[in-house]
Amino acid sequence: MDYPVHRFIKTNLGMTPYAFSKATGIPQQSISSWKSRDKMVNKLPIQLLIAFVSISNKNYEAVIILLLKYEIDYQEFLRSL
Repeated sequence: MDYPVHRFIKTNLGMTPYAFSKATGIPQQSISSWKSRDKMVNKLPIQLLIAFVSISNKNYEAVIILLLKYEIDYQEFLRSL
């Protein structure tokens, strides 16, 4: 099960984190650090959310709803380990 940000990038944008970083200028190291710190969706930086909205052509609310769903799935997966 992927961290919510990685899952959104792969599933909804059809990109790798590396390609997303190149396309947006958001360092791949930042994305990795959010995962390693298990950063919650409500704590993600606005520039990441804006990039998701822009690239996915989804509205802000749809992006947030998907990320929150992915976060719930991820947390349930971690609890099951």
